[in-house]
Amino acid sequence: MANYNSLMIREYKSKFRFFKFYKYFTEGELKDSTFINDFSAFLNNFDNIKEELINTYKRCSILAKDESILNIYEGKRDLKLLKQKSDFNINALDFWNRVNDFGNKRFDTLTQINNTLYKIFKEYFEKLITIDEFEEICKPDACYYCGITRKNLDSLLDSFLIFKDMWKQGKGWNFEVDRTNYEYKKGEIVLCCYWCNNAKTDEFSAEEFKEFIAPGIRKSWNERLDSI
Repeated sequence: MANYNSLMIREYKSKFRFFKFYKYFTEGELKDSTFINDFSAFLNNFDNIKEELINTYKRCSILAKDESILNIYEGKRDLKLLKQKSDFNINALDFWNRVNDFGNKRFDTLTQINNTLYKIFKEYFEKLITIDEFEEICKPDACYYCGITRKNLDSLLDSFLIFKDMWKQGKGWNFEVDRTNYEYKKGEIVLCCYWCNNAKTDEFSAEEFKEFIAPGIRKSWNERLDSI
């Protein structure tokens, strides 16, 4: 299970990726002279822009993948709709690679970034969720989605009724942290088993997964437990 610091780093990388995307999409560049101030302003304004920003990021990511995906999604038509429905003003395909190239060269890993940037983000993250709040969230002993408990998982493991080898790497019976919305913050973090987290991905909302998919996973666990 992720600890508080690793969760902070994960959220930092996610926020920075959205930041550079947003700056390129709205201004076409990232300026060294205002970089730190721009990043701080972006974090403070994230709640106001996150839904539009993240949805646009996802659409642009799909469009920029490769020719086969462009054909499936009718790229030109979708780009036209994208520009009509969005406040952003730069063609996704024209700058996607520039955004990634910039991130690959500078700032994208903790060994490369300016320490000031991470200090700014650390102060921001500690307002989203404190370490005490995170530890409280980690106390439940059951998966938020399917309800499987650590005790149940141990029984299945002892009976050779779990077949994925992920449990050997410390996952499986140790629950994982999942965000139910856009951010790792108080009220939007739950504990879940490896299997639910892996199946949910980013495709399904927490509500969709818990109502429609998790019951099937739970049914499978119950059948295996009943066979012991």
